[in-house]
Amino acid sequence: MARIAAVVAAQYSGLYEWLREREEARVVRWARNDGTPFPYPKHRTEAFRAGEPVQVPGWMLPRQVRQSAEYLKHHRRVSSSGVTVWIAQTATVFPDNRVVYRPRTARELLDDHGMLNGEDAHPEWGRYLRSLTPSDG
Repeated sequence: MARIAAVVAAQYSGLYEWLREREEARVVRWARNDGTPFPYPKHRTEAFRAGEPVQVPGWMLPRQVRQSAEYLKHHRRVSSSGVTVWIAQTATVFPDNRVVYRPRTARELLDDHGMLNGEDAHPEWGRYLRSLTPSDG
């Protein structure tokens, strides 16, 4: 009878390491053998490799974090008419696993989908994006 090898569960020291492993796996999935560029925000992977604080979209956080009272306090608002409004969040995750939340900008939402990587190739598009969020530098 054939036996299936046991799969060893990954061990993480915290949220920062969990996100770092996830980003590295995404880079591998997105990499192309022919060397052509791919639309992926590489600045996150570079920050993880350097051990710096990293800003990630809220949807990248594990479910346990997204369901926490701290995350929902920033992510969900109830209007005066009683309508619940969901606000996209940026989480700044520090190497010591601290997390700071703030609303996402339009520029960050586009960057999540690799739409800013071609900015230099399309100056008009880049100028327009910079006009959306001039404080993002």
